[in-house]
Amino acid sequence: MILTGDIVPASEGYRMGFVTELVEPAELDATIASWCQRILRCAPLATRASKETVMRGLDEASLAAAMDSQENYPTFKAWYASADRLEGATAFAEKRPPRWQGS
Repeated sequence: MILTGDIVPASEGYRMGFVTELVEPAELDATIASWCQRILRCAPLATRASKETVMRGLDEASLAAAMDSQENYPTFKAWYASADRLEGATAFAEKRPPRWQGS
């Protein structure tokens, strides 16, 4: 669809997996706010690393190459070396909300 420009209904996009949620127009703003809040609860370093990994991975020759290369991406390195990486696992194990430090 990217190459052909074919337009599909939202329900088809949902079925295919590139539409996350279907809502009525009146619910759109509240749904967007809800998704934003979910993202904002995540570790900022991990969110940045995820975005960079996805975008840079598009330029890799294969999924395997993208996975192999991610450890060299600056934001991935920062996240991997961060206290937040350990805080996420610790908070999960202790059944408490994480306390992100951004480091």
